[in-house]
Amino acid sequence: MLGWVRTRLDRVNAGSVRTHSLLPGTNYETPVHVIDSGKPGPTAFVVGGIHGEEPQGYRAADQLRHLRPTGGKLVVVPYANAPAISIGARYTEDGDLNRQFPTGAEPTSRLARALWDELVSHDPDVVVDLHSSSGIYKHDGKVGQAVFPTRATPMNAASACDYVNEQYIDPSEYPSYYDFDCGNSLDGSRPLFIHKVYGDLHLPGYIVETTRKGTTLEDAVTWEVAVARDLLWQHGVYHG
Repeated sequence: MLGWVRTRLDRVNAGSVRTHSLLPGTNYETPVHVIDSGKPGPTAFVVGGIHGEEPQGYRAADQLRHLRPTGGKLVVVPYANAPAISIGARYTEDGDLNRQFPTGAEPTSRLARALWDELVSHDPDVVVDLHSSSGIYKHDGKVGQAVFPTRATPMNAASACDYVNEQYIDPSEYPSYYDFDCGNSLDGSRPLFIHKVYGDLHLPGYIVETTRKGTTLEDAVTWEVAVARDLLWQHGVYHG
C-alpha cells in the first residue's frame, strides 16, 4: 500500500500530460496537449497547422508536444485547422483562419473563437505560432526563414535566430540568405492570431516561419523546432 502511495505521489510531483479535444464531435475536432510540470513557472501556448499547406509548422508542433517543461506548463495544439490540413490547403469554406482574429473584437469563425478561447483559458505567458512560407524573407520578399515577434520581445526573436543560424544552418548546403532573420514587430494592427495576442493581451508572441523553397521537409522541421525550443528556453519554460 505504501509503495502504491509513493508511486502516485511521484506521478503528481513529476507533473502530468493530458489531452483533450477542441470542438469534439465536429469536423474541426483536434487534440490539445497539456503538459504540466507540476512546478511553478510560466505557461507557454504553441500552435501549428493554422494553414493546412504548411506541414513544417504542424509537424514541428507535434514534436514539441513531447517536450517536458522544467517549470510551469506547455500547451500544444499541433493541428489547429484540421479541415485545411486534411486537404493540404490554406483556405477552407471558412476562409483563411489566420485572418479571423481582429484585435478588440470576437474572432470571426467558430474555429477561430474556439482556438482563442482555448488560449485564454490557459492564461499563457508566451505564445508561439508555427508556419512555413513559399519564399525567403531576406531573399525574395516572402516571410520564410524569419521570426516575427510581438512588440514585447524583439530581442528574444533575434537571439533565437542567431542560435539556430550558428547551430543548425549548414553553410555548405544552404546559401547565407537561408539564415533566419528577425522580422517586423507585430502590434495588433492586423487580424492574425499573434497580432491579437499582443493587441488584446499584450503578451510576448512569435510567428516562426521556415521556408519550403529549396529545403527538405526534415531540415525545415528541425529548424522550426530549434527556434521554438530556444524561444521557450528564453521564456523559462524549460532548461537544457
